[in-house]
Amino acid sequence: MKIPVSWIKEYIDYNISNQKIAELLTMAGTEVSEIIKFGNEWNSNITIGEIKKIDKHPNADRLSLVEVDNSQNIAEVVCGAPNIQVNQKIALAQPGAKLYNPYEKKISVLKKSKIRGIESNGMICSPLELKYS
Repeated sequence: MKIPVSWIKEYIDYNISNQKIAELLTMAGTEVSEIIKFGNEWNSNITIGEIKKIDKHPNADRLSLVEVDNSQNIAEVVCGAPNIQVNQKIALAQPGAKLYNPYEKKISVLKKSKIRGIESNGMICSPLELKYS
C-alpha cells in the first residue's frame, strides 16, 4: 500500500525526515518496503487549475478549447481529453513545465504551440504525464 507522507505528517512532528518516519513505522510493526520520491522533476509551471469554460475547437472534431483558472492566470489550452468538464480541478502544465513524455520515455519541457491553428498555452495533464501511473 502506498501512503503519502503528507497524511502521516498530519499526526507527527514535521521536522522528522521521511527515513526516520519509515524507521518508526517499522519499529511499530508496519513494514516499509521502500520510500518513493514523487514529483521531484516537477517545477512551478505545474499547478492545480479549475476548468472554467469548454468550447469545441473550430478546426478539429476531437479537440476542445479550454479556459483553465489556476488562481494566477487564465490559460487557454487546446485539449483532446474527452472526459473533462466545467468546474473540474485538473493538473495544468504551462510552458516551461517538465513533464514525462510516455512516447519517448523521458522528461520533456513543454513549449507553447499551435494545434490546428489555435495557440495552446499549456496542457491538461493525465496521471501518466505526471509520472503518477
